[in-house]
Amino acid sequence: MIVAPGGGFRTLMMSYEGVDVAKRLNQMGVDAFVLKYRTVYVDPNASPAAGGRGPATTGPQAGQNLREIAGADGQQAVRTVRQHAAEFGVLSNRIGIIGYSAGGAVVLSTVYGPPDSRPDFAAPIYAAGANSNPPPEGAPPLFIAVAADDQLVGYQGSLDLFGAWRKAKLPAELHVFQTGQHGFVKKGGGADHYLDRLEEWLKLNGWLARKLN
Repeated sequence: MIVAPGGGFRTLMMSYEGVDVAKRLNQMGVDAFVLKYRTVYVDPNASPAAGGRGPATTGPQAGQNLREIAGADGQQAVRTVRQHAAEFGVLSNRIGIIGYSAGGAVVLSTVYGPPDSRPDFAAPIYAAGANSNPPPEGAPPLFIAVAADDQLVGYQGSLDLFGAWRKAKLPAELHVFQTGQHGFVKKGGGADHYLDRLEEWLKLNGWLARKLN
């Protein structure tokens, strides 16, 4: 399973939404690949006041659509893992992807992308850009999770995404947790255990199989 951390296309939450998730997937028996996709260029010489963040209007990324670039990296990640599945000791027809916030948008780029870059299953978590666009032919099953009190992307996009999959009679599971806020940083609710729900979903659909010998 490929893990796409969030970070607003400006940075990557490589621990909380990357390595930590990969370790939990490993506990489930899932091989994990943390994706370092392209983000907004950060000038190392930027002043402290500028914070070293923000969209680049000059330089190598001027005029580029960072969402499209990040999405292309997600698509290539799926291709790469599938093409090297035997080398990695995984099954080429069990390639999944999970992503958070901006990383959720990367996930959706793979889901709606060309067939050769499409995962076998996907988990957009409080995904940026989730909407009601009809799924493409051959779209994968989805596990969707968001908090009702998400203050950044809200929950409506995740609801619309789920509705689009169900309208197309495609498998999808949706969890809208009462509390958790964006990033599931507010603890004490069901969002604390969303990876347990993901594990149940993976088992239900038969994706927790042994890897190749």
